[in-house]
Amino acid sequence: MITQSNKVSSSFMDPQKIVDSFGIDSGGIVADFGSGAGYFTLPLAKAVTAKGKVFAVDILPSALEVVDKKARMENLTNIEIVQADLEKENSTKIMDSSVDFVVISNLLFQLENKANIFREAKRVLKSGGKLIVIDWASGKIVLGPPEGNRVTADQVQIAALISGFKEIKKWHPDAYHYGFIFIK
Repeated sequence: MITQSNKVSSSFMDPQKIVDSFGIDSGGIVADFGSGAGYFTLPLAKAVTAKGKVFAVDILPSALEVVDKKARMENLTNIEIVQADLEKENSTKIMDSSVDFVVISNLLFQLENKANIFREAKRVLKSGGKLIVIDWASGKIVLGPPEGNRVTADQVQIAALISGFKEIKKWHPDAYHYGFIFIK
């Protein structure tokens, strides 16, 4: 079932509110692809509680060091740091079919091999697992990457469908981004 929400928040996205809307269970396993400094990683770690686990996946050691420091400051012991190049097959070394949710946020515009990140998400997700993609919207938006580097919502839909995902929701977390939830 495909649903679409036309309600757009005028403020910048609130990661805790967005994570809370996913319905992640305590004890869940989540992979944050392109975690950066942990914008979504820390709220995800709180959502799964100490019973769950979050893989913070990024190519930059410096970003992962920031995630690790923030996690220690907040006494979050359920984050596993994974340095990986998501444009390379099986780079995360996360076990096949072991993850409940994969989050990809504000990352696709940085990748040349976008198809591989969808393949890696599908590989690590359990059957029925969800892929959440949030990225920069097109248009006259002063924030984010240059317009020519952005990945359109249509391109994300096509890449996800080609990879075998089914769309269950499209929404706008704020005025600057679009979001999708797909299911494996």
